[in-house]
Amino acid sequence: MFQHHAIRLLPFAFFLVFPLTACGGVAANTQLVPGAAEVRTGKSDPPEGFVEIGPIEAVHGTGCGAFGKLGTYEGAYSVLRNKAAEMGATYVRINTMTEPHSEASCYNNTFVIRGTAYRPGT
Repeated sequence: MFQHHAIRLLPFAFFLVFPLTACGGVAANTQLVPGAAEVRTGKSDPPEGFVEIGPIEAVHGTGCGAFGKLGTYEGAYSVLRNKAAEMGATYVRINTMTEPHSEASCYNNTFVIRGTAYRPGT
């Protein structure tokens, strides 16, 4: 009798464990574009004399659980610096960071950094 119940519960165990252990791999590293290495970041306001360019968001990773690629801090940080350089920014104040996490129906693979981009004033 015990074996019969165990076999009936096996599919349920798969659906509970699979999303927690499966992953489509880690998202590829992002190479820095010219000027990105000079972009500085911090949680404080920009240096005196800097002007705000606008909001900036960097996302690394894709998809849900095994149906995507897991994002990393390093990847999101490279994306952030690339976007900032493309905007003409040399400083980004980091406002929030969201790591990959479980949601109602999936494991969200994205690592997201949100902030505000600044450049030196003229």
